[in-house]
Amino acid sequence: VGRMRFKAIEGLPVNETVSTVMPIDPMLMIAAIALMTIEKKLDGIQESVEEVLQFLKQEKQSKQRGNLNMLSEIMEDYKQHCQNEKFCMSRLNEVLSIKTAAYQDIDFYQNQIAAELQKQKGLHGSKDSQDLVNALSYQFAEYQLACHLYAFSSFLDIMLQRNFDTAAIEGVTDKMETMAKRYKALYDDCHAQIAKYQRSSIETQIIGGIGAAAKGL
Repeated sequence: VGRMRFKAIEGLPVNETVSTVMPIDPMLMIAAIALMTIEKKLDGIQESVEEVLQFLKQEKQSKQRGNLNMLSEIMEDYKQHCQNEKFCMSRLNEVLSIKTAAYQDIDFYQNQIAAELQKQKGLHGSKDSQDLVNALSYQFAEYQLACHLYAFSSFLDIMLQRNFDTAAIEGVTDKMETMAKRYKALYDDCHAQIAKYQRSSIETQIIGGIGAAAKGL
């Protein structure tokens, strides 16, 4: 504790000012350091999680594109070895594996799109709207590729097995058409929700309010 006193000069009254320095609470200091350490560790964990998620995202992308290249390669080889039974059976296993993966990816990206739509905020700006558009655009691109892989592998499945029965072909065609309709329905629903989300952004409402006020004037 330090004190400062001002004495009277030429008859002026005395004013006293007391300057007090509060002692530092050691427990409070320890708690503050602990919180800073925890916050730093959490930031590091969050950064690591984002890196892992980005890696998994890229890995899934690479897998789909690798499957597309594989199907294209099988298609080219089939033109030369369509009569080779051993070739057809060995390639059939690869095609069926890609077909199964594509079917799983279709379900995965449908769920991802639904999850992205759930992230809409009540109070949001145009940046939030654009972020939603970017996220959904990516998911739809991968979803579309998964549908293409399923259709491509289904076609090669028929060719490699030489199962040209009308009922079998119509069954595969019906499945593809059902998937195409589900894709279109989900796309239309997202398009409507995004348009509504953009119209309800703060900037849009402010601009709309200014425009209405100007029209009134």
